[in-house]
Amino acid sequence: MCNRVGVRSSTKLKELRSDQVESLYSLLTWYNGLKTSSGIHKNLIRFTRKNKERLVKLNCHRGRRLRFGYPSRGQRTRSNSRNSRGARVVL
Repeated sequence: MCNRVGVRSSTKLKELRSDQVESLYSLLTWYNGLKTSSGIHKNLIRFTRKNKERLVKLNCHRGRRLRFGYPSRGQRTRSNSRNSRGARVVL
């Protein structure tokens, strides 16, 4: 795909010119059969949501952590993880 646009595959995204980024967007939308580049973003969100739903349905360790709202990638929860667990509840 990079060869069709004329970009080396080792090039970072921040090093691309605006016309190269636009041509990549148009090529991606054409491959996915979408009308706009925002469709790529929507597809990515749908993919991650479905993946999380699949993990919860399988009842694997990571799915259970997602269901209960705990961090699922090995972070500690005793003193941190306020973002994933939410604000403190004061009794």
